[in-house]
This record gives sequence, C-alpha cells and structure tokens, in this order.
Amino acid sequence: MRLLKYPSVVQEEIFSNMEYETIFPLSLTSRNLSKILKQFNWKPIEVAFVFEKMRFHIHFGDSTTPLELIPKTFKWNEMFPYGFICGHSRQVYKLETRSGSREEIVMMMYNHISELFQKCPSLRFGARISAPNMSYYIPIPSLSIATFKDVSANDLTTFMSNHLDLKLLVLEKEHLREIPDIINFRNLRVMCFQESFLHYMSHFKEVNAYFCGPTEEYYIREFIYRWLNGKLYENLNLIHIEQEDGERFSPDLLENYRHNRWDLNRMPQEYKLDEGDKYYTQFPGPFKMENAVYVQRESDGKVLSLQNTPRIFIGCVWNQENVFRE
Repeated sequence: MRLLKYPSVVQEEIFSNMEYETIFPLSLTSRNLSKILKQFNWKPIEVAFVFEKMRFHIHFGDSTTPLELIPKTFKWNEMFPYGFICGHSRQVYKLETRSGSREEIVMMMYNHISELFQKCPSLRFGARISAPNMSYYIPIPSLSIATFKDVSANDLTTFMSNHLDLKLLVLEKEHLREIPDIINFRNLRVMCFQESFLHYMSHFKEVNAYFCGPTEEYYIREFIYRWLNGKLYENLNLIHIEQEDGERFSPDLLENYRHNRWDLNRMPQEYKLDEGDKYYTQFPGPFKMENAVYVQRESDGKVLSLQNTPRIFIGCVWNQENVFRE
C-alpha cells in the first residue's frame, strides 16, 4: 500500500480523516497496516454488534439504531463463516480462523477492534440482540449498551448477571411478558406500548428511566404519589416520558401541584445529568426549570420537580440543600 511509504505524521493525518467504516476493513487486509493503525489516536467511537439468527453484523455508531437504518455494516453469515461481507460494496474480507464458529469470529473481532482503537479515549461496545433467543448471542466483554427487540425474563436475568457494568438497557417494540425482580442498570429506555411505565418502574432500582408510549395521566399521578410515600424509586434521579405520536397530556396534568411553583429567583434554573450519563440518553439536557412545579418528600427532604408539555413529562430528583438555598 503506497500510504505506508509516507512519514507517520502524514499517515496519521490521512487516516484520521477516513471514516471508521473505511479504517476497519483496511485493518483486515494487512498485518503491517493494522500494526500502524494501532499507533494512532482515534476519536471516541461506539462499536455495535447486531446478533440475528443466521448472522451477525458490525457497524460503527449508535448501537440502539435499527439495522435497516444503518447505511453500512459488515456482515458475517453462517453460510460463509470465514469472512465478512461489506454491505455497501459486497466486498469480502477473509479471516484466518480455526473453526469459523460464531463465538470464535465474534471474539476475534472484539479483540481486533479493541487493539485497533486502543488509543481511542472512549471506545464503547454496544449489542443489539434481534435473534429469537439468547443462544445466538455471544457475550461481549466490557459491554456498555444492550438493545433487545424481544427477550424473556429468564434470559434478561441471566444477561444482567453476565454484564454487571452495563450502562444502558433498551427494551423496544415487543412487550416484556415478565420483568426480572431487579433491573439494576443505571439507565433504562423502554418502548412501552402494552403496559404502563409503572410496570417497569416497580422493578427498576437505578438512576435514569426513559419511556415512550401511550401514557394515561392517572399513571403519572400514581408515580408521584408512590415517590412521595417512599415506595420504590429510592435511587431515581430522572424520569422522562414521551407520549406516542397523536397522544397528548392535558394542560391540567400537574394542576394539583401548582401551589408549589418553582421559583427561578431562588431555585436552580436548570437540572443537569451526571456527565457519565449524558452519552446514554437521547435527552442529555440540561433541563430548564421554567414553568416547573415540585413536591417534597417528608422522609428524606428530597424534592421532585415536575414539568410537562403536550407530549413529554419530566421528573427530576433533587437534594433539598441544592434547591432551597439560603
């Protein structure tokens, strides 16, 4: 490859302007080139493994995005187990492998990508499991994000025990028939079209929860009641609920709490997520407190700010010393 004849400074300038979808297949073509690429500093990146029944895909970017919306992926198929096919060009990249098994190839690619981008300041791995059962999923070390189209409670419980450091769990489209006793990942995102968000919140023990789907106003008021009475949600920082297209919250949703208006002259003007959580949400904030109201819990003094637009409800949990400043 002629690029290898240039000085390393020139090489890095050229490669740093290439897309990861170009860098990855190049690294598979030559050991010498792969060795050179490992020396460079790369921008933060998310690598997604998408598991299906007969194949899996690798792509670079948001792992929660449906596969049909990804313009370029690298596909491994059980019918051709010794290489990757680039979905855009149909070019085949052969691999040196012993058995050609799914497990061997997944781990080979995980190790290859980890080494290739070892100087990346933030390399994250995500998995999207679209297979009919978990036997088609190969555990990814250091997994940050997992997205399920359909999963059983038993499989999800096993998955949680194998991925204790997961930062975001996404459940979409299909209803989770049963829910594990404890959903203990810091961030949860659910497309809940058949059950109330409370169905999931009663099992969620962590920090930030995001829901999308038709939501009756009764359930919002029930959530506030439960929070005030110290029933569950002890670790909650943020709940964000988005109505389904066409559904709307009424302007009177929070009317019962209007006597506690958020005073921007003496209370914080915005709510900020922890820096480590911003990457794992579609709504990183900060959340402006204009037109907010609040309730305060007697047991520990914590404050829950409440806001809604026609389509969105947001609840933010504060320590009282951060709200009522002298």
